[in-house]
Amino acid sequence: MSVQGQASSPSADGGWSPSPPVPCINMTMVRSRNRGTRMTFPLPPSGPSCCLSGAGHLEEPINERDDRKAPLKRSLHFSVRDSFRRFFSSAPSAFQAPVDQSAHSTGGDGKNSWARPASPFGLPEDGDINARSSAAEDDCATLNWYVQYSSVITSPTRGIPMSTTTTTAPTASELIARAEKLVPLLRERASAAENLRRQPEETIEDFSSAGFFTAMVPAEHGGSALGLSEFADLVRVLSRGDASAGWIAAFLISHSTLLYRYGAQAQGEFFADKPYGLTVAAAGPPGAAAPVEGGYTVSGTWRFGSGVLHAEWAALSAMSPDGPLSVVVPVSETEIVDTWHVPGMKATGSNDIKVEGLFVPRHRTVSFPVYSSEHNEGAALTEYPLIGYPMNRTLNLIHSAVAIGTADAALELFAAGVGKRVRMQTRQKQIDEPITRQTYGKAWDLVQVAGLQLHDALAHTDRVYGRDSAGPATLADRARINLGLTGSGQKAFQAVDLVVRAAGASIFRTGDPLERIVRDTQVMRNHAAVDFETMASVAGGALLGVGIGDYAEPMF
Repeated sequence: MSVQGQASSPSADGGWSPSPPVPCINMTMVRSRNRGTRMTFPLPPSGPSCCLSGAGHLEEPINERDDRKAPLKRSLHFSVRDSFRRFFSSAPSAFQAPVDQSAHSTGGDGKNSWARPASPFGLPEDGDINARSSAAEDDCATLNWYVQYSSVITSPTRGIPMSTTTTTAPTASELIARAEKLVPLLRERASAAENLRRQPEETIEDFSSAGFFTAMVPAEHGGSALGLSEFADLVRVLSRGDASAGWIAAFLISHSTLLYRYGAQAQGEFFADKPYGLTVAAAGPPGAAAPVEGGYTVSGTWRFGSGVLHAEWAALSAMSPDGPLSVVVPVSETEIVDTWHVPGMKATGSNDIKVEGLFVPRHRTVSFPVYSSEHNEGAALTEYPLIGYPMNRTLNLIHSAVAIGTADAALELFAAGVGKRVRMQTRQKQIDEPITRQTYGKAWDLVQVAGLQLHDALAHTDRVYGRDSAGPATLADRARINLGLTGSGQKAFQAVDLVVRAAGASIFRTGDPLERIVRDTQVMRNHAAVDFETMASVAGGALLGVGIGDYAEPMF
């Protein structure tokens, strides 16, 4: 049996041009009692990688030395076509994949590339490629894959061509170190950002250059695939620079996970030219979706679109005759309504989003209860565990992480200024007063406890919803998580209140960073995600074994 392949080579303009087709590669079928039929193949003369075409459709690079595999149970040409839909809105009848044996992270045009395996569906135990043979077409066999290799393939930086590479996504510690370097810059820009009522474009560019937008992209797509605690730490650091900047970064970073919850065809649109999509999410009030041929027409106005001024996609909720839906539309097809005139968090630009009679193809719509649950379609397409968590478990931490980072900034700014203040009545330095030291100690303790409580909630989230979890989350589990998230945010706000009251009236002069923090925290604390008082009453009932009353169970 043989499978034909074709390679590509660099062209003069930095792109890729097809090389002459490589000879058919002889595949040896070995039957094993324990593992079924196993397929092996020799390395081609040109190097360790080769391209295989299934039934004349698409070619897929295969590297025999790779060690990550994923089971597929469909014929090669279907699985390859389905796989590439996540990058191309319509798969071509054939494509050439350049082979890059230097294992770097730069594409053919010198730009940073991103990586993924072709079809992530699980991990078997070794590097063999298992297959069953079926009828051959034109001397090219159609194969039913059981497992797949670990080769990572960069995104197209110039049209369709893609190259084999090794991902060099920044680690969590590297991302946090880059965030630390941005803190002074974000603080310096905060006043101008407030006047703009959005983040400056240079801040968004800094986030992109630092690799933040791939922080919550699956590793097989070249992302850092941060865990919840790592993500919270990153958001906390950025929020120490400016609460609005941390807020926008958090949503733009994490909302790629919303797109990865969709199926392969939709992902083909979302990630056609890069492995992340800058996305705004707005749920309320829900719009209306009317069924039409091929999809729905959607109308509505959604509030609080944080990040919409920087977003490419909008993930919206809508009611249809089929039930509640999640729909994703290009922001370019929406109207952004300038409604964000507020005293705090001004630089988030959280304006309204409006569409009227907009057609949304069916593949960019999905049942909201399924989409928001661990059973979403995208969870089967990736090894990134967070895509398989309920949606509220990956997003609701943001508000508390921003609050704690803002409290960190308040402590830092207070400590930097208190040594200069002299009490007029006593002519004593304020820093020498026991009450000042006590106040700062209490505030510091609150922030310390808030951070620990947030991390405890996130660690428990991983225990309950991770792939090694013992069973479904109980109401008591969810109560612990929800109290941890809302309680940590409340403690952060209390710490800010303590140092602000001790800082004196001069901080309320316009432009003082602490004055901005006062306004930002006043707006933040009214968000439902940090409403500790309501959550305490609901979670208390769950912990006492009397249920959660009429609170919406999927949102608990």
